Amino acid sequence: LGHILNKSSLVLHRGGVTVRRSGDGYDPNFGFGYTYRIEMDSPLTEVYYTPGTNISGSLSIEVYCYGIWGPESCGCAQTKVPLVDHTGTKECPLKIGNISRSDPDACVIPPSIVISQLSKLSYTQTAGLGSIIVDGGLHRLPPVSNVILGAMKGSGIVSASTIIWKSIQAIGKGQIILAGTSWLGWDSVIDLYFSPLWEVHRRNEQLNIAPAFSMSADTFLVQDLGAILTSCPNSNLTWSRGSWLGGIIGGRSTIKITDKMEAGGTLKALRYSNVFWITANATIDWTSGNFSLSNGAYIIVEGVLNIKVTKIRSYFGAASSLESPDPVQRELLIEDPGRQWDSYYDDNLPQAYRQGWYINPTCGDQCLLDTFIVIRGNGTVNCDDYTNASFVAPLNLIDQTVLNMGLDNDFELADGGICGNDVVMNIGSGTLFTLSGGHLQMISTCTIKGAGELLVIGGEHDLGLSIDSHITIREGTMLWPRTREDGITIEFRGGLLIEHVGKLQIEPWSTTIIVYDKVYLKDQSQVLFPAIGIAGQPSMFDRADAPDESPRGNLTAVDTMTWESGVIYGKVDVFAEKELYLTGGDKTIKFLAKLVNKGHCEWSSGNIVTEFNGDFLNQGSLQMAGNVSVGDIASSFNASSLYAGTVAPLDAGGDPFAKDYHSWDSDFGHLSSTEYVRLRTQFVSRAPTSYVTESPDDDGH
Repeated sequence: LGHILNKSSLVLHRGGVTVRRSGDGYDPNFGFGYTYRIEMDSPLTEVYYTPGTNISGSLSIEVYCYGIWGPESCGCAQTKVPLVDHTGTKECPLKIGNISRSDPDACVIPPSIVISQLSKLSYTQTAGLGSIIVDGGLHRLPPVSNVILGAMKGSGIVSASTIIWKSIQAIGKGQIILAGTSWLGWDSVIDLYFSPLWEVHRRNEQLNIAPAFSMSADTFLVQDLGAILTSCPNSNLTWSRGSWLGGIIGGRSTIKITDKMEAGGTLKALRYSNVFWITANATIDWTSGNFSLSNGAYIIVEGVLNIKVTKIRSYFGAASSLESPDPVQRELLIEDPGRQWDSYYDDNLPQAYRQGWYINPTCGDQCLLDTFIVIRGNGTVNCDDYTNASFVAPLNLIDQTVLNMGLDNDFELADGGICGNDVVMNIGSGTLFTLSGGHLQMISTCTIKGAGELLVIGGEHDLGLSIDSHITIREGTMLWPRTREDGITIEFRGGLLIEHVGKLQIEPWSTTIIVYDKVYLKDQSQVLFPAIGIAGQPSMFDRADAPDESPRGNLTAVDTMTWESGVIYGKVDVFAEKELYLTGGDKTIKFLAKLVNKGHCEWSSGNIVTEFNGDFLNQGSLQMAGNVSVGDIASSFNASSLYAGTVAPLDAGGDPFAKDYHSWDSDFGHLSSTEYVRLRTQFVSRAPTSYVTESPDDDGH
């Protein structure tokens, strides 16, 4: 056939077929070959007769090639290209094609057949290695095909109960739309995506019951602004492997990836309540470009998600949280309204539409639902070294899933998520794992470990029973919620820093927190335990064995605690077991809180303010360190020591002169530190011998 066509004129008419030829077999600008455009009008199917039967048959168009294995194995027309691979070797690489029989200096490759207009292609049978690409217009494509079917411009539509394709592609601005059978399936395509009167047609409640379909494809490609859309709810698609390099996938259906997918290129938008499912044996490699989810769409990962975005910050999540400087890319971030308005009214309208507002059938009841990413089963998320990624939709890890952050990652959860009971989050050395917003629910036995840093800069996040990595709470809150039981012990094994306006909040009674390594409190930090009115506490007027209905909690700094400023609040004992350093500015202990030094304390600067029955209790040694005066304490007092059983408040929050200090129910007002020391030596029978006080002035001060 190729030999015949090459000898024909540029335009050849024969019967109802026109063949137009362009190119040059000897010109490298044309790839040493020709392009043929075949135009024909297909008669009705009934015209053709199937041999050996009494029924009419179908029209067959066959184009054969001549490769080294003969026409039987080629299966499709092929195009000649020069016999030189990229290394300069004069041969045909296996992945390109075979040596041409007609030209020993050329290889043959599968051709590309581009559709300019097809009125009906729904019953076409295809075979071979080529492709059929829609390049404009609106065309109906076949439900069964073993060649590549795609769109570069215009739209290709397939309507069937079962669709089996070798490959599906949507590139450029082309779109492929898939639907179920019957006029209802076809109408759903037109009404949802093409009707100029969609405000009226979308009200059709039949769109919600358009027949579902199933579809399978060996490979897929979505790129640029291409779109693959479905129009019938509850449909199921199964794709083996492919690439999503930009564009839109959407529709009220579930798409399962069973082998491998590359997610690269530019912005990728998942829309219209679509469920994108990476199955247990599948892998997705996210190499570049943002992921946008909208209108209730979400992603399931049961296999492996490899995050390989390392150069610039890339985002994965809600379209409403993303932006793009490119006006073309911004089109992919547009969200459909969940409810739509139509002012038309008559008595024939169903009751649901008489109010004017109706549910958008493009995404149905899920239009207004939040988007999210769920990792479940034995799913795994692996981050390459130097990953720079942010999830701006909840990342929910449940079942026996794992999140592995490599070395020197900048990994952010901007909208929280879930860390389930059997989930492990590994934070690599040099990695910053940031919680910047939303609500991360660490279920009790969620494990967070590794040499990296857990940084909280926003949102409110539930604590698990154990966090092995170092924690910094800069803004936002780490919370042990009241839904957990009383009397539970929590361990921070990597140390704790609370700074700026960070908050550690405990809601259940009698909770114990044990912090290994260093505890550092500074700026306007807050450690908040549950508080209760003083009148509700057992007092000296109650029986000695009066029960305490709200047992105290405690926070134990096992190694070193440094307190520069901030607040300790509520019914809690804060124990500094070994070393306590008091420096910086004002430090407030209030609402029944106690700071207890059980080792050695050095107080170098800043006031200790005890309010509403707060205590500072010394059960070890307290050294006034440095040459900086503390409050009104003279420099001569800086080197003095206070020993076990004494307290040194600036504002007295109880009986400051009792031999065994407590602060149940009395308040002697505000005493300066100098006044406190002087009065204590007068009223306490056994004042420590190391106390040094200033002599009163003429006014008795």
